Amino acid sequence: MDIAVDLGSDRTRVFIENKGIVLDEASVVAFDVDTYDIVGVGNEAYKMIGKTPAGIRAMHPIDDGVISRSELVEDMVSILIKEVSPSKVTMPRVVASIPSEVTEVEKRSGCKRSKLNRCSQGVSY
Repeated sequence: MDIAVDLGSDRTRVFIENKGIVLDEASVVAFDVDTYDIVGVGNEAYKMIGKTPAGIRAMHPIDDGVISRSELVEDMVSILIKEVSPSKVTMPRVVASIPSEVTEVEKRSGCKRSKLNRCSQGVSY
């Protein structure tokens, strides 16, 4: 299975080959500020903005095209991919587009954090 992920400041979209866009969610993560456990992602987390109890924070981990919290982006993408690819037997091939304002350090960090065994080199951004 081939999956493409479009990470935007406002929306994250997931595309599956031969199915089209299968997921279009808000780029928001809700998490526990003490343990960093994820409480919700996407539209569910978006509904929590401004309504979370003490100890829970809902935020956009991508702000104005810049990844501000790479660990939250990693968790968000992982959870969203699991939603559309429930098979635990085979790992899908995943391509992700990232905001154009990402620094070289963030590009390398995202590649390493994604646990991919190889990353595209020489791609112009």
